[in-house]
Amino acid sequence: MEKEKTIEYLQDVYNLQIQQRIAENALTKIDADRNKQIEDIRFSEKKRTVKYVSQYIWIIAFITGILFLGFCVFLNGLYNKELSQTENRVSYYSNSETYDEFYLNGAKNDLSRAQNDQKYFSISYALGIIVIVFSVIAYILTEIKKRNEQKLTNAYVMLIHEKSQNKLEILNKNRFVLANSKSEIDDALNKLYSLNIIYKKYRDMEACGMFLEYLLSGRAQALEATQGYVGAYSLYEDELFRGVIRDKLDQVLQNQRILIKGQNEIKASLHSIENGIERVCNELSNIKGGINKLTQATEVNNFYNAVAAYNTMVTRRITEHYYDNNI
Repeated sequence: MEKEKTIEYLQDVYNLQIQQRIAENALTKIDADRNKQIEDIRFSEKKRTVKYVSQYIWIIAFITGILFLGFCVFLNGLYNKELSQTENRVSYYSNSETYDEFYLNGAKNDLSRAQNDQKYFSISYALGIIVIVFSVIAYILTEIKKRNEQKLTNAYVMLIHEKSQNKLEILNKNRFVLANSKSEIDDALNKLYSLNIIYKKYRDMEACGMFLEYLLSGRAQALEATQGYVGAYSLYEDELFRGVIRDKLDQVLQNQRILIKGQNEIKASLHSIENGIERVCNELSNIKGGINKLTQATEVNNFYNAVAAYNTMVTRRITEHYYDNNI
């Protein structure tokens, strides 16, 4: 009877420790996802302006065209003054009583050069105007393209913000359920530990799993050594010293069946919870204007219900002194 009670006590402790590990790992995963969503929300809240380097090029081209045109106007003014003076000289020598053909021909040549220069100024005006008009049109087209891309960018950022906000709300609500589950598990475990049936040193999942292994396999009859049998404590310490037991669950040996079973249960439960939360996120993350639907994953609620049911059973056993003085 003593051995059976010990096994039942250890099974209750071990099962709660498995639930505790599941809740801890699930909360760690959710916290990592929550931090990512918070980063995405902060990213989406930053103002983003689409910029085109070509816009500045067209502005520079426009200013250059204006300056070039102004320079041409200035030079044309000087040449017009010179042209007027040359025309006056030609008129003077043509009408002069003291006609001098040499000076008249020189004046006519100067007038011809000035008139030819006027043609180049006309071409320069045309080039300046073309540069100005082309740069204005190019700037307007670039501005239209920029505004369209700005709209697309704003829409994309808003989409990220809404999806991240919705997913964060989903994660928060599922985290609340898991945190409550862990709190109830911790309370139940502390009540079992307060019975002082196992030493504080061995109140961890690996130790309790190995104690169950020893008792169920018949290698030990009790936690303490008994006549003809080594106690579970001594077996555990010996195997721990010899390196038979590993610290981490993913390194346990194949003959440690209970720990392996616990490991598989943890992995399966975590996988189920994570998939359930991800499914809810995929279903509800695109909803606009907030989430009004049920956001707790079925798997999370099932886990909470299983925890509540098991904790109720353990609490009832403690209240009924089921474990007291019988071990």
